[in-house]
Amino acid sequence: MAANVTSPLVQNGGVKIAINNGERRLPTVTKSRLSPVLKQWLSAVGPLAGVISSGMTAGYSTVLLPQLQEKGSGITVSEEEGSWIASTAVLSMAFGCVLSGPLMDRVGRKVTHQMMCIPFILGWILLAGWSWLPMLYVGRFLTGLSVGVMSPVSTVYIAETAGPKARGPLLAAVSFCVSLGVLLVHLLGTYLSWDRVSIAAAFLPLVCLICTSVFPDTPQWLHSVGREHEARRVFTWFRGDDVDSAPELKKHDGNSSSGGFWKPFLIMCLFFAVQQWSGVNAVTFYTINILREVGLQMDEYVATLVIDAVRLFFSTAACYLLKVLNRRTLSAVSGIGSGTALLAFALLGNRTPWLPVLSLGAYVAFVSVGLVPLPWLMIGEVFPLSSRGIGCGLSSCFGFLAFFLKLGGDWTFAVYGLVSLLGTGLLLLWLPETRNRTLQEIEEDLRR
Repeated sequence: MAANVTSPLVQNGGVKIAINNGERRLPTVTKSRLSPVLKQWLSAVGPLAGVISSGMTAGYSTVLLPQLQEKGSGITVSEEEGSWIASTAVLSMAFGCVLSGPLMDRVGRKVTHQMMCIPFILGWILLAGWSWLPMLYVGRFLTGLSVGVMSPVSTVYIAETAGPKARGPLLAAVSFCVSLGVLLVHLLGTYLSWDRVSIAAAFLPLVCLICTSVFPDTPQWLHSVGREHEARRVFTWFRGDDVDSAPELKKHDGNSSSGGFWKPFLIMCLFFAVQQWSGVNAVTFYTINILREVGLQMDEYVATLVIDAVRLFFSTAACYLLKVLNRRTLSAVSGIGSGTALLAFALLGNRTPWLPVLSLGAYVAFVSVGLVPLPWLMIGEVFPLSSRGIGCGLSSCFGFLAFFLKLGGDWTFAVYGLVSLLGTGLLLLWLPETRNRTLQEIEEDLRR
């Protein structure tokens, strides 16, 4: 008769299993009724609510400036002051990105979200409650600062909690929520005054604050600060038995991580330069002004909403396209299509009132499926864990600075179109492919 031998616990995908007489006994555990993929999507609700408010921040100038320039607005704003109201948010976004990396590495991805919801709400309240120009500057600074800090950390949080197959659509949802925020602020601005729009926008950071309190921080950050047991428990909760992704928690020594920083950093700076200098935020910030300059014979706000709807539709399409197409393929289609549409706008826009809307609509469609979502998506994928926070923060900062350093002149949109075409060619040379790959596989490939 064989002896009854009980073996010690063995590890299987992060779950301890006892073996008795050759039979495996699973320990009694309380299983969650939610699937890992559903948990990954639900945990992204809080960050994405903040991203919607970020989109509202980007599109708010289109609502605020025309209303301030109308008679009886209560505030006299010159053209230069209006430009500074728009630019103040962009400059503070760049500053916020610099803070984002050290902050998310020190206190965590979750706490960084929660901390920045407070100035975000305060900024919107200042914009809503003060008919005094300096307070508009302060409100724009605070909302822009919050966007700058939260944009990289939202991307990192989603990238680190999502599995390889869900990561692309989830990160594409970041771009969708920016587009949704832009459409929402323009829609509200069509019917409400700028101060009431601000009140509505203040609710979204509050939603972000509440939702992020429900879910844990990312397993990668917990691992990086030495909380190993908690990191593996949270990893199993988010990913289930996805043992193929477990090496994402692997730590690297300082020398190798430093060598793995510069290559993705330079690639992402190139990508953000192509994105910004192809005019994506310039069109978002000044849509109504652009349509007025080309002599559009229809209500500018209606035309803006049409363009916003196109942006939102194709941002939704990007969530699907990023699941089925390679990143490099999508960036090529987006860059070539955007560049062609911009050149058409520059060369043919004044011939008939409808050509500007058609060419801008085509531009927004092409840019929304690739050049807009891909840089924000990939900064959460290409940096090694040890430098992910600082890498995302600095490359995002470069993106906002690239927007502030506008290109153009008399041939602004022609320049934007050429940048899109030439930049796409450079991206095809150096952009790595990250679709359906774990963060560890991406890191090792870039290191080689």
